[in-house]
Amino acid sequence: MRGKAAIAYRTAMRGLLRLFFIFPVRRNRIMMSSNNDAAYYTCNPKYICEYLKHHEPGAYDIVWAFAEPKKWKRIRGIRTVKVHSVRWLYELLTSRVVIYNRNPESYLPKRPGQLVINTWHAGGAYKKVGFENATLDSLDLWRARQINDYVDLFLTSSDAFTKSNIEGYRYKGQVMRSGMPRNDLFFRPAAVDRIRKRVRSRFGAREDSLVVLYAPTYRRNVTDPLALQIEFPFRSAAEALKERFPGREPVFWERRHHQDFNRYDAEAGVLDVSSYPDMQELLAAADILITDYSSSIWDFALLGRPCFLYVPDLAEYETVDRGFFTPIGEWPGILCRDDAELEDALRSLDEEQARRKAKEHLAALGSCEDGHASSRVAELIHRTVFGGP
Repeated sequence: MRGKAAIAYRTAMRGLLRLFFIFPVRRNRIMMSSNNDAAYYTCNPKYICEYLKHHEPGAYDIVWAFAEPKKWKRIRGIRTVKVHSVRWLYELLTSRVVIYNRNPESYLPKRPGQLVINTWHAGGAYKKVGFENATLDSLDLWRARQINDYVDLFLTSSDAFTKSNIEGYRYKGQVMRSGMPRNDLFFRPAAVDRIRKRVRSRFGAREDSLVVLYAPTYRRNVTDPLALQIEFPFRSAAEALKERFPGREPVFWERRHHQDFNRYDAEAGVLDVSSYPDMQELLAAADILITDYSSSIWDFALLGRPCFLYVPDLAEYETVDRGFFTPIGEWPGILCRDDAELEDALRSLDEEQARRKAKEHLAALGSCEDGHASSRVAELIHRTVFGGP
């Protein structure tokens, strides 16, 4: 259902769901979810949740919405509920704090006394969103307008993100220059090293292996994804890396976007890690990131490791699909428009130059990342729930 009918339906649902207002708001209840598919315990809400459980154990009744809640019952310190169920509606509409990493459902009423936080799911300022995204239809634009009425607080990773992404939704509410909670990890070298060893061991990569994570984004304007699947040159890329890093065996991991990966088949000899729930842990384990238009380059830049942008469909993506806030030539990755450019860039990789480019990019976009995002959000939640300065 799209267009005016969908808007009318959601408006009616919003009114009907106000019936849940007869139930009192639970002062210490926090509802969390991640991504549109609610498939994983991941991203910024996960890291806020872990911080709260560690620093204020038992203080909050934390409820997570999942598509398959039974898979996540093993996580201590949370309760699980099936997303879009009646129980989910009850838990959500009686929560004092609600945390998303995306735009919330547009049919939900805003309950007086609730604090709704949108952490978003990407840093930097890359692909166009909101009213700046020319691919959005009338329903998408109507949904975007609901943010102004529903969300109380938006987290930002950088000044550029605030100007481009948040203002792209014409959001007028409060913005916290916090950084992204999921990136706090990258400011703790011991934790990064521990996770790196654990994840590499899990996927059978030796310590001296050169782990290359290939993580393309999804393409919105593709009706048949398989027809426009980008064929990545794994074999020739591996040969180029062997020349650049003699004695280290390249190991390729492929992680498709969560909205895409079930529609693709991984190439033989390439390890499909798409179902691994935590992208930050994969980034911590990787030596090199190869993507196209994914904002994972922002997160990886914090590690100062080399990133490559393999973009054979750049002209089409920039003009027909999303387009960019920041010109792609200014991104921290090394731009490669075809196989030959990628192979040459891999052979001539200068790791120090890559670190310098990443650092300069973070500064140019006005990064807010400093490893304390989760604590800032936790302090705000504590003041909201328990009062105090």
